[in-house]
Amino acid sequence: MIRKSMKDIINENNALDILFTKMLVDFKLYNDNPQDIELITKAYTLAKELHKNVRRRSGEAYMFHPLTVATMAVKYRLDTVTVCTALLHDVLEDTNYSYEQMAQNFGEDIASNVDCVSKMNKEDYNSANIDVHVGTICKLFRHLNFDEIRGTIVKLLDRDHNMQTMDSMPHKKQIIKSKETVEVYAPLAQGIGANYLKKELHDLALKYLEPQESLEIEQNLQTLNEQYNLETKAIIQNIYDNLKEHNIISYDTELAHAIKLRVKNDYSVYISLTKGRDYDSIHDLYALQITVPDIESCFQVLNIIHQNYPYFDDKFKDYIHNPKTTGYQAVHTTFVSKSGRTYQAQIRTKEMGLRNSFGIMYDLANSGYAQLGDIKQHYPFFQSLAEISATYPEDNYNFYEKIRYDLLGDKIYVRSATGKTYSLPVGSTILDYAYCFCPQRAAQIEQGKVNGNFVNIATVLKNQDLVDFTSKESVGDLNNHLKLVKTTKAKMLILERMNNNGK
Repeated sequence: MIRKSMKDIINENNALDILFTKMLVDFKLYNDNPQDIELITKAYTLAKELHKNVRRRSGEAYMFHPLTVATMAVKYRLDTVTVCTALLHDVLEDTNYSYEQMAQNFGEDIASNVDCVSKMNKEDYNSANIDVHVGTICKLFRHLNFDEIRGTIVKLLDRDHNMQTMDSMPHKKQIIKSKETVEVYAPLAQGIGANYLKKELHDLALKYLEPQESLEIEQNLQTLNEQYNLETKAIIQNIYDNLKEHNIISYDTELAHAIKLRVKNDYSVYISLTKGRDYDSIHDLYALQITVPDIESCFQVLNIIHQNYPYFDDKFKDYIHNPKTTGYQAVHTTFVSKSGRTYQAQIRTKEMGLRNSFGIMYDLANSGYAQLGDIKQHYPFFQSLAEISATYPEDNYNFYEKIRYDLLGDKIYVRSATGKTYSLPVGSTILDYAYCFCPQRAAQIEQGKVNGNFVNIATVLKNQDLVDFTSKESVGDLNNHLKLVKTTKAKMLILERMNNNGK
């Protein structure tokens, strides 16, 4: 334990109060309700008192951690319950302060969300007779299945800050936490559309899981950036000048607000390299994120790029009219510079850009928590979670396994004949797709069709497959269907139909 002098402790307290005051100033920019400010201040005062004799392994006062997590919540313009949950998120787990006390003093919403973030305690662990890690993950996701998400968001922000400050932890714990981050928390962030957070979690975990590869990727990207810096700047300037010339943006719009260079994050580069690709073959290693006022302007910019640069026909993606399953919207095209280097253009409106980065957190900040039910309809993640929860209401082991496979596992993205994109777990068959696309026709499926070729209904799909199927008048062998499908949704629909048929 690192000992601190009284002077150091006083300085730390002052530093905490200064950070909290600054956080409140930022909070008041979007919510100046006196009652909310009073409740947040009350939460800060209690947490600071309960954690006053506790230090992190790095030596700093523990209270810096929940205060930082709360500051992150304010950065995303989240509501009072979320900010208070962030300030209090370790209180139930690490102190003698009870759930009943928290509910009485801060309300059931805050107490429930703090409990959601807390690990299973020994009593829960013994009574449930399951692994504490499995139980904690199940607890988090079962809470998320209800009309609530704020505790889950705090858990993601908590994990983000913990990963940022992992250097002082033992190596074994660094590895355990990093694997858990890759397997659970980064996919969870992706599921709620928080792509910025997902990428940050992935990159932070990579530094501990593959330190040498992580360093090499950083160095190689830096070298490539320096090598192509002048060309990249010239391309950006050329597109920017075209935007002004065609009145797509006003002449007083700064370049930095119109076009940004996005370099593919380290973890994604690492995954590409492990699949045998090299830097030159990663077509979206560098992307120009172009922000324009409206949807019509997005397609105007697309035409400008195609008129000025050679481009790949097969790399054009209209995610505006056919959004990704995470709600991501933009128009993508990949073009080639004079040096032969490829660039991806990601063309979107400002609102699309914010939602693409922050997902449901952006929606909540703009629409409010009262609209959560409607907001969740735009994220297939929640429908899949509800289906798994309904199938395994009390069976935590199978619930956990299906979450790992259906929700958090690697995904493929396939397209229907109409161009709509569907997300399925790796290993899904065309029958899984059929039950996702149209359950009635799926039960009467005759043949599958992948990339224009007829295939068996047991065919396993690959990423970017164009999928369709034919159906007959009669219902097929549902028992056989049940053996062939992998996803919880397909199994649930088949069993439901079998029960309705009296089988």
